[in-house]
Amino acid sequence: MWAAFWRLTTCRGVGMELGHIPWTAAAQYGREQCGIDDPDDLDDFWDLIHAMDREYLKPKEQDGT
Repeated sequence: MWAAFWRLTTCRGVGMELGHIPWTAAAQYGREQCGIDDPDDLDDFWDLIHAMDREYLKPKEQDGT
């Protein structure tokens, strides 16, 4: 899961601050790299990636960077 998260960090939107990992990128990665075909499993994959993303961005949002 860590490897997937770090690979997906390259898909963030960049502007004034870091954006979240897009669902579309996570879904595509889950299907193509992890072989996830079941929609429920894909939702679980997204939930984990999104939770990791929120924690990763939390200190950056608090610092304003």
